Amino acid sequence: MEASTVGSVILAALMLKLGLYGIIRFNLPLVNSLLYFQPIAYSLGITSIFYASLVSIRQLDMKRIVAYSSIVHMNIAMLGLLSNTSQGKMGGVVLILSHGLVSALLFFLIGALYDRAQSKLIFYYSGLTAILPTFSTCLFLGSVANISFPLTFSFIGELLAFVGLFSSNSLLGIIVIMSSILSSISSM
Repeated sequence: MEASTVGSVILAALMLKLGLYGIIRFNLPLVNSLLYFQPIAYSLGITSIFYASLVSIRQLDMKRIVAYSSIVHMNIAMLGLLSNTSQGKMGGVVLILSHGLVSALLFFLIGALYDRAQSKLIFYYSGLTAILPTFSTCLFLGSVANISFPLTFSFIGELLAFVGLFSSNSLLGIIVIMSSILSSISSM
């Protein structure tokens, strides 16, 4: 959140994905260890999703909202990967790819605003559409993709991850969907 624009874009587009790549590359082939640690990973993922969603709702800083929503998306991708179903694994990979594009775009746009206005607080940009209509459209489309609105790449990833979680554990799927709704509230 306090990094420069370039640092935030690199962190969002590449560095966050390395941990999940490690899970894909090293832990998924080891199914026995995956099944042993699955309850611990599920509980940590759900706790992190709820906490980041609730903290993100209270934020006024646009960069922090995107950062906390990144935590939520990466945990949903992790839970999809650990569901040990083909839909969950595919959803996790798709969500990783879409998040790399969407969060990098949002960090870039927020960084461009900060360079010109020297503020990241959301209530300072209420009349932005009248001054910068094309920029506002890009920011709106990035925010829509960030909340996984239907017909976006993020929606496909989250839907597949939820289907994988549902087929693995129905209660877990319901809990993660409710927490995803909490996360979507903060970006609106």
